[in-house]
Amino acid sequence: MPIPNPNSQVHLMRLEPRGELLLAFNNHRAPGTYRGLNKCKACRTKLHLAISRDNGKTWGQIHSIDDEMSSSAVRLHYPSLVQLGSTPVVAVVYSRFYLGRKMGLTSMEQGIKLQLLDLSGALSNRWFNWIR
Repeated sequence: MPIPNPNSQVHLMRLEPRGELLLAFNNHRAPGTYRGLNKCKACRTKLHLAISRDNGKTWGQIHSIDDEMSSSAVRLHYPSLVQLGSTPVVAVVYSRFYLGRKMGLTSMEQGIKLQLLDLSGALSNRWFNWIR
């Protein structure tokens, strides 16, 4: 698959009623690609959603769930997806954690996060960027 990932967990599901594949993944490329994170070999940043309408042959990036990248070594990982019935609404649950002493366990920005997303725009081709 042409999906970048730093050896971290992804979540894939089939949407109802038409059967598109929805993928939550860390869109983090190789070390040195992002400014400020040159030494990070397994950063888990840039948590994004992608969709495939052809059973995984091609993928389009449709949403950025969380794009924080910081010198505090944020980890955005372990995504889970749940579609609410056969509606275009999807719940995304993920973990946000800071490594190191700078933010560590004292940050109120970390923990389990929840986002509810209405994907009707993505399902009707209004937001869509191909992943290459």
